[in-house]
Amino acid sequence: MSRVRESNPVHTVSDLALAMTLSVVALLGWATTYDGDRWLVVGVIGCAVGAGVAAAVAGRGFGVDVVLLVLIPVYLLSAGPVASSARLDGQIFVEVIGGTFTSWPLLAGTHPLIDPTGVLLLPPYLVGVLVTGLAAGLAMTSRSPGLPLLPPLAGFATVLVMGRGEPDSVIGHALLFGGIGVLWVVVRAIRIEVRAGPAALATRSALAVVMVGAAVAVAGPIASRIDVDTPRLVVRERIPTYAVSKVPGPLTGFRNFTEQPAGLVSNVHDYDLVTVRGLPKGARIRFATLDVWDQTAFSTDNGTVPGRGDDRFLRVSRSLANPARGKEVVVDAQIHPNYDSQWVPITGALQWFDFEGSDARRRMSGFRFNPATATAVMTTELTGEDLYRFRTVLTDDRLSREMAPWPELDAELFTQAKFVDIPAHAWSQGATGPMDAVFRAAETLRSSGRYSDGAFGAETKYLPGHDRARIGPQFIHGSLTGNDEQYAAVMALVATRLGVPARVVVGAVVPQDGVVQGRDVEAWVELRVDDGSWRTLPTEQFMSLTPPEVDRFDQNPDPNIKLPSLPPQQVPEQPQVVDDEPSSDQDGSGIAEAAWWPWLLAALVVLIGSVPALKLLRRRRRLGHDRTTRRYAGAWAELVDTARDLGTPVASGVTRQAQASWLGDDPRLDALAWEADLVIFGISEPTVEAAADFWSQVDALRRERLAAVPRWRRWLAPFHPGSLRPSRYNPVGSSNGTTSEQMPNGSSPSSARPAAAVGSARV
Repeated sequence: MSRVRESNPVHTVSDLALAMTLSVVALLGWATTYDGDRWLVVGVIGCAVGAGVAAAVAGRGFGVDVVLLVLIPVYLLSAGPVASSARLDGQIFVEVIGGTFTSWPLLAGTHPLIDPTGVLLLPPYLVGVLVTGLAAGLAMTSRSPGLPLLPPLAGFATVLVMGRGEPDSVIGHALLFGGIGVLWVVVRAIRIEVRAGPAALATRSALAVVMVGAAVAVAGPIASRIDVDTPRLVVRERIPTYAVSKVPGPLTGFRNFTEQPAGLVSNVHDYDLVTVRGLPKGARIRFATLDVWDQTAFSTDNGTVPGRGDDRFLRVSRSLANPARGKEVVVDAQIHPNYDSQWVPITGALQWFDFEGSDARRRMSGFRFNPATATAVMTTELTGEDLYRFRTVLTDDRLSREMAPWPELDAELFTQAKFVDIPAHAWSQGATGPMDAVFRAAETLRSSGRYSDGAFGAETKYLPGHDRARIGPQFIHGSLTGNDEQYAAVMALVATRLGVPARVVVGAVVPQDGVVQGRDVEAWVELRVDDGSWRTLPTEQFMSLTPPEVDRFDQNPDPNIKLPSLPPQQVPEQPQVVDDEPSSDQDGSGIAEAAWWPWLLAALVVLIGSVPALKLLRRRRRLGHDRTTRRYAGAWAELVDTARDLGTPVASGVTRQAQASWLGDDPRLDALAWEADLVIFGISEPTVEAAADFWSQVDALRRERLAAVPRWRRWLAPFHPGSLRPSRYNPVGSSNGTTSEQMPNGSSPSSARPAAAVGSARV
């Protein structure tokens, strides 16, 4: 029979309440990560479920290991209906197993705010169930004041690293969690250690209140001096992201948007690319922001904006935590078939985004957004059927000479642009500061340069590209002739070397009718100012529209003389678009059945089945030991382990007679204990037949004990890991500091050994 732990109901209720409170406080760290409050409701339900399991299991005398074994199936069976409001069946059980593992990378790989739907509700529910259940289980079974605090601490840390990187929001949260945790530890210490009566309890309680108050008073001023700009570990800022650097940038092959000879299938100069509705006149819509230059081409990558932790291309649930000041507008966009790119045309500080149509959910799963560069990309190409709507804030992007630049430069881009130092300083002579130097350089470049798309006649000698050879010897140190591609690249590199962070943007100023054609596409430069915002340096401020002076020997006035045919325009080969995401539901709105879930289920079965397997191997080793005295010792140990598996606490490190008293009042137990000692400490070696008979008697007692308990406990006993570890029960000790062995029935076992125990022990 199990030995139900005696406990004060008031103490149990207080432990359950504080465990739930700490778990809920830990979950509050996701308040700025999830949208709405449904996730918190699910998390609180999980805390209640965990507390209920702990009260039912630990309250019947089982340890925290059994609490954990029960929490796992309870979570798997209840998570589906709670998180997705689905009915309980085999399919939802399978989906919960897969979703439990996929929900965490989905949570970390999505920009807040996250829609609390589908698998994305599993993390708060799992944290609530496990943290509360383990904390309450430890509180009800442990005599350590601080041990129950470990699960909430683990849950608190998990929530922080899976949340948003906002140090200022963590301070108050941590103070609240720490204050409740300290209070719980102090209350448990008073309850466990104070035995001297009500007066001592009152004294300790008053002291605890003073200690907690002092801790809060000291923590406040300390917290106010913490540098909130110090970065902390956030998984969202560390996990691998979509390899956007492999997506061709729109500046490469910019001549596809310009007027070129007829017959080039890649040219879209006269074709509709995207239609937008809802933007005011003169608004700019961007295709992509390019801030990485490898001396070959400008491209886009993750983690390129100093001082920003959200400069990564991650999923979007629909809503974004992207604070900005300006005019909020709702924009409808339609992609036309001639827009052959993965870059999603958007504008402003995006707040909400969603595709329209029956295929919207699947299309949304491939959408990635970088708030720091205001750039969106699809893991697959956009198509002529794509319609989408977004809400955005049109921020002030006006730039002036009086603005101070952002003090931190991209070190790699600054180094790569060193070759433009001579023209940069020559073009900006007389400048009073970095921003004024950029404006002077832009004016010089515009007034001295010439514009050409290199499409016709003698202008074909002006080649495309913005690698170092094209913008160095052929542009800066050559004729200063080119189009947006060369001008924007040079202007961004020059601004960087003059001490102003710069990047290239490809997009368009939206026409009056909202239809953007290839002819409308241009490249401009954005500069970062001291408030952290990016301001626009329009293309017309640094690019000349004056055509190049054509040498008369390059002209062909006779229409009957044909110029040599132009070679086909070389368009960079488009790499194969590879979706780096699984084909299952990635937006969190459903739980997808992964192909690998049977392996997870098999691993779970192996984990659970390892406990009875280890017990079986241990029994075979004890039963077949070479020394028959060891077989006697093993038989008795088998009886003790069976009792422990059924919930009866039996001390280790004491005599077998003492253990017999813990096992019950059955005289057969005392007889078997004495027989085992007589044989083990005896002089002669017992026979194999005698050992087998002893095992038979022990097995008979084991079967009786198993038959006396409820069926559910009998089935659970083989999976109980308690007998695989040393017993934590110790009956030795008294309140006055002396030691004595006191049995459950109040008797003290004799310290004398049997007469036959003279001589060296065999065990």
